[in-house]
Amino acid sequence: MTALDNRTAYIVVALLYVVLPIFAWIALMAQRRRAVVWWCGGGLLTGVGFLLVALRGSVADVYSFDVANLLLCVGTLLRVQSLRMELGVAWRMRWLV
Repeated sequence: MTALDNRTAYIVVALLYVVLPIFAWIALMAQRRRAVVWWCGGGLLTGVGFLLVALRGSVADVYSFDVANLLLCVGTLLRVQSLRMELGVAWRMRWLV
């Protein structure tokens, strides 16, 4: 049995988080709502964060630790805000920042 390398798993997850928001943006382009933009943008930021985690050891530590964690956190916040906007109970921008 072959074990899956953690780096490979992170690269696959990163590619999914980068490719799927692009396809979602294309599919939902006609709606032009802010929630769609935030959802896709949050997915892209999360994907780049996971890619930096996967490249740990190949890039500088400040990028693979600090920047990656910041991107993962901001990407998640953008996606949560997008869902809250769809429900009509969005957070205030000042609080979100």
